[in-house]
Parts: sequence; structure tokens; C-alpha cells
Amino acid sequence: MGLKFSDDELRKYVEVWEACNFNQLATSAKLGVSRHSVHRALKRAQDAGIIEDMNETMFLKRRSTLSGPDGETKLQWKIEEADKVKLDALAQIAVQTLIDQIPPLAPIPSLSPDIYMDDMLTNYLIGDAHGGAYVWGREAEEDYDLEIWQEDLMAAVDRLVASSPPTREAVMLNLGDWFHADDRKSVTPQSGNQLDTDGRWAKVVETGLKVQRHAIERMLQKHHTVRVVEIPGNHDPHAALILIAAMGMLFDANPRVIIEDTQRYIWTYEYGKNLISACHGDKAPLAKLPCILSADYPQAWGRTEFRTIWHGHFHSKRVEEHPGCTVEGFRSLVAKDKWHWDQGYRSLRDMQSVVLHKEFGEIERHTAGVKLARAGRAARAQEGTGVD
Repeated sequence: MGLKFSDDELRKYVEVWEACNFNQLATSAKLGVSRHSVHRALKRAQDAGIIEDMNETMFLKRRSTLSGPDGETKLQWKIEEADKVKLDALAQIAVQTLIDQIPPLAPIPSLSPDIYMDDMLTNYLIGDAHGGAYVWGREAEEDYDLEIWQEDLMAAVDRLVASSPPTREAVMLNLGDWFHADDRKSVTPQSGNQLDTDGRWAKVVETGLKVQRHAIERMLQKHHTVRVVEIPGNHDPHAALILIAAMGMLFDANPRVIIEDTQRYIWTYEYGKNLISACHGDKAPLAKLPCILSADYPQAWGRTEFRTIWHGHFHSKRVEEHPGCTVEGFRSLVAKDKWHWDQGYRSLRDMQSVVLHKEFGEIERHTAGVKLARAGRAARAQEGTGVD
């Protein structure tokens, strides 16, 4: 049964929503209610006409006027451009409306409490997944499509979960570009470059959600709590909203899943003496990130000893050690398309989990290369234990 709101309550939701820069997740935190309650209230506010101008997504940038000799107006031009804040807000409402009817999954039973390791944190780092990318093997690295992508990523997750210790808490960190394209136009949002994509957009989204659900469920079988971090990338700044909303709905009934707020460019998390940070890597220069981190979080910087900033974007292994902080880039599992192949990119393909100790920082890490992941999946399939 739907929630009922008075007009005064709806106006309060809208007021806080606007103060939070049209961000539903921030609004839910401010009001102390679920994100789904915020979405329903805003939808009802739209229906009631309380939100009057959200469909007006253009604003006047400048006006040019041609005047006659006596000063009278002869012609006038109005130059308009999209209001990006309103477009993002509309995208959030549209995404939430599409998935609002997804039934939450039943909670997954946890392991015995005495099995979990309380002084360590496992971080599963997924660099630039690019779901929906298409590669023709005759012109690039190998034949690659949506089905292969699904199998590779699931197999890599299975391998890493199996090899990582049963820490009480884990972080699933999507470093951005989970989807190869932001929408069915199959172009990069900023530059409009054409992308090679496989399948219908709806199929790509459905498969992307299925793979991420598999990853979270796998981790819940090993860890008591899974913290999910979705970093928007330059390929999927709006499609990333689908992941945040859908995973929030799917695991709404499972208190062991925490969906993080990733509205800031740099996400941070303090764990013992570790300050963990992550971003996609496409905006601020990498060399400036430690300074930005220390400026934005001076108290956390002072309390911690081991500070790291993880990023994706470049699909290659990069490690830069700065005074007091390490900046590390992670590889991708995805095959190189024609453009990257022709440009000479030849980085290896893998996924990693990094284990941090509360007192001693990083103490171990595990790697699932694409060939190892495929070999493991083939072996399980032969034994009849493969998972779809």
C-alpha cells in the first residue's frame, strides 16, 4: 500500500530535496527516512503540481538583440542550454520510477559469528567493467561481447571471494564505467565519440544488474557486511544511478548490505588507521589527489597512518607514492576495442582484492587474471558446479 503524504509533508520533502541540490540520497539522510520514501514523496509532489518546473530543463544563457537606428527592437535571439542539475534530478526520478517495483531479495544467512575476522577489511576493486562493450577479434584483441563480459566478471568475483579471508566487513568498490555506454545512443557523454556496443540497451542494463547482484550475493556468503560503492565514470555518469537505485531496492530487506553515498567525486572511508579513498580518475590530476584528500578531510588524515586513493579510468596498473599517501590505478578485465588496440594499449587484464588490517595497513592482496578466471569457470562447469 502506498505511503500517504499531506501537502505540508510533500512541501517539506521538496524543500529539503532542493536544499540538498536535488539529490535523493542526501535528502533521505537529512530527513532520516529511506530513499524510496523520498522518491515516492517527490513523485506525489510532481503529480500534485507542487514541483512545477522540473520538466523545464532549459535556462536562458544569453539574449542577443538587433536594434534599429531609433533604438527599437528589430530582432531578438535567445540562447538556451540544459540545466544539468535539473537533468540529473529528472534522471534520478526516472530511474527510481523504473525500478520501484523490484521486490527486495530475501536476506542471505550469515556465517557463524566466530568465523569472521574483526580486525581486517577486504576490498574488492572492480576497475572499469565496461559492460556492453563489443570487440571484433579480427580488428582488435579478441572476440568480446556481453555474454563473455558476464562470464569473465562473475568468474573473477568467484575467484577473489574464494581466495580472500572471511573478514567481518568487505567493500565492493566499482571504480566507474560499469557500463560501456550511458544510454542507447552509444556515445561518450562528454565528447560524443561513437562506441562499439553489443546488444540492446535494456539487455545491457539487465545483464549489468544481474552481474552486480551476483557479486554482492557472493560476498555476503563470505562476509557479514558488504559495503557497496558505485563510482560514476565518464562513460556512465547517469547509468550509474541505475546501479545505486537498483541495488538499494534489491537489498533493501538485507541490513548486511550498505549502499554508500558517492555523490562527491572522491569517496572516503576510515577503517582503523587506514584512510581509504576512491574516484574514477578522469577529473582532477592524479598528482593533486593527495593534497585534495588532506584538504577535504584533515581530521581523518591526522587520525590515520595508511592512506590510499584507488582509481580506474586508465585500464592499467599505476602506483604513485606521495608523502603520506599512495595513489593506485587498477586494471580492467574488459578486452581492448579497436580504438584502444590501434592506439597501442596493451595492459594486462585482471581484478584484485586488497586486505587491510586496522593497525598495520595492507597485509595481503589477491589477483584474478582474466585467463585464471576463465580457467576456474571452465573447471567448475566441467564439474557441474558452475553458477549462472
